[in-house]
Amino acid sequence: MYCDNCSAKKEDGRKFYDNCGAQVGKVKPSDYLDAEKDAGSKDKHLPYQPTPPALQRKSIFLILITTFFPGIGHLYVDKLYGGLGFFFGAIGIGTLGGALLDWGWTYASYAVFAILGIYLIVGQIYVILLVRRYNKFLENNLRKPKPKEKW
Repeated sequence: MYCDNCSAKKEDGRKFYDNCGAQVGKVKPSDYLDAEKDAGSKDKHLPYQPTPPALQRKSIFLILITTFFPGIGHLYVDKLYGGLGFFFGAIGIGTLGGALLDWGWTYASYAVFAILGIYLIVGQIYVILLVRRYNKFLENNLRKPKPKEKW
């Protein structure tokens, strides 16, 4: 088989042509990683750099905007149940603080609202770590994680 771009002959077992880096047939995203590993293990420099498919990385800065909307950050990285749990946890703590304030337990309600603030801050830190893990998964696997897959 010869390349349409550079007329180079394809070597057996290769997914890309050596001269121009064009794909040979259908190529899976993992083939890009295999080409890089193969070149590194043989101390060989690739004459091309295969371009992996475009992946949408998640932004940590966008997470900071969601500070006052509990659970939205979890949804941003496709963690539906985590987001719903965090949202209802914040609602429950806020409701408890409001109820204590209505009953006249002012200092207890202040403590509950302080706990709510800490809960929101810890939740934001957790979401930032989730975004970093999500982006690392994208870099390592060149694909989005599947819904039931641990990352």
